[in-house]
Amino acid sequence: MGGGGAIQDMINRNKANRALAKSRFSKFEKKAHYSWGKHGGEGYQFKTPDPKEVAALRARLERERARDRRRLWAVTIVVVIGLAYFLIPLLL
Repeated sequence: MGGGGAIQDMINRNKANRALAKSRFSKFEKKAHYSWGKHGGEGYQFKTPDPKEVAALRARLERERARDRRRLWAVTIVVVIGLAYFLIPLLL
């Protein structure tokens, strides 16, 4: 059947991934990956955003949503008019 080499490769990859995961977790502050487990801890340390930045971001997102809504309506209208242009002569 073969496959002995493939199985050994999977085992070696799992070992390498576990080693990488250990080194990756050690880069977080205060071992944050243990914050939900039995070890306790303070969890992740995130910066708090400035209220002005949050308001600016919300305003920008609202403008983008309004622009996307207008584009969607424009495309819908063009498609409906195009379909009407081609389908009405077929019905007559």
